[in-house]
Amino acid sequence: MSTPTPPTPASQLRQARQDTVALAVLIAVVLIGFAVTAWMVRRYDAVRAARAWNWQRAGKQALEKNQPRQAAEDYRNALAYNSDNAGYQFGLGTALFRSGKLNQARHYFSILWQRTPQSGPVNLSLARVEAKAGNASAAVRYYHNAIYGLWQRNGAAQREAARRELIAFLLREGEETQADAEILALSATLPPTAAARIAIGQQLLAVGDNHHALQEFQAELHQGANNYAALVGAGRASFRLAQYAQARAYLQRAVRLRPHDIVAAPLLATATQVLELDPYAFGVSRPERDERVRRDLKIALARLHRCLPAAPPTKAGGKAAAAPAAPAPAPLAKLAATGKALQQKMARGRLFHGPDAVSQIMSFVFQVEQATAATCGAPTGSDLALLLIARQRAGAGQ
Repeated sequence: MSTPTPPTPASQLRQARQDTVALAVLIAVVLIGFAVTAWMVRRYDAVRAARAWNWQRAGKQALEKNQPRQAAEDYRNALAYNSDNAGYQFGLGTALFRSGKLNQARHYFSILWQRTPQSGPVNLSLARVEAKAGNASAAVRYYHNAIYGLWQRNGAAQREAARRELIAFLLREGEETQADAEILALSATLPPTAAARIAIGQQLLAVGDNHHALQEFQAELHQGANNYAALVGAGRASFRLAQYAQARAYLQRAVRLRPHDIVAAPLLATATQVLELDPYAFGVSRPERDERVRRDLKIALARLHRCLPAAPPTKAGGKAAAAPAAPAPAPLAKLAATGKALQQKMARGRLFHGPDAVSQIMSFVFQVEQATAATCGAPTGSDLALLLIARQRAGAGQ
């Protein structure tokens, strides 16, 4: 039995070289396989990304054309190729919201909110969803989050727009006090321009904050500007604050700018009548006071007469019709009796006999205007002026 021939050094070297070549080939094949696989994966991902982008572009265009249902379908297709894209999710939520599908829109916006709770756009979108759903407290909370949230671009303008939207929402909800606070907060962030002051002043008038509204309009007028909108706003705010002399001054300037104006002129006429009919106005002499009291009494008696039920028409021959006159309401009937007695005193020249005559007469005048306003509708002209004087006196006495 022959013994195996031991390998020679040359054969060993040759075998090592063959093994090295084989290993190199194997590595090359593996690397090429990895490269091809990676290329195919990248190619696949690129195709999916391109398809997702095309679908989202179609969704964006559909939203611009006010086709939210089509947009929602397009964004769903985009998410089928790229399910984690926050922009596509936001687009789908927007499309669903504009389609009226509030619960579905809330779902997508809530997912985004959990990722980025400080996002201004996401919080604003949730605020709109909750506002439309009637969840006022949640809407206000998200609006505030949007106002103080993070915005990628034009942050100041976006926050201002969000606060204005919140103000409009609060006004629709009848929350004037909250709206007033937001308006004041907004005014602190705006540049001191005429347009900004007037816009804020008008919003403050809308919520009944006449004092701060007047300050905004006056700030503009103190700059030396003769701005019609500021003059009308200042006149209206002063009028509501029962500062009728100041209101008349502002409104006179406004009417001089626009003589045929239908906004300032009626208000100016009423303010002027208040100042001319008020017997308690500062600086009025006693004769002028008495004359104003007589005039006020005549105005009140005429208003009372118009408000009382009319007597039935008479037939031919002077006989009364069969239908009796409707009875006057008890407060008006009592005032009519008092008015008749005052008329007789005025005819006899004894109207101001007694130390409390003026107070008693004006108390009667104010009662007439208040009672007739409640019974016969809103007064106009001099009757409105007397009612405003009555309210002013009542406010001063509190």
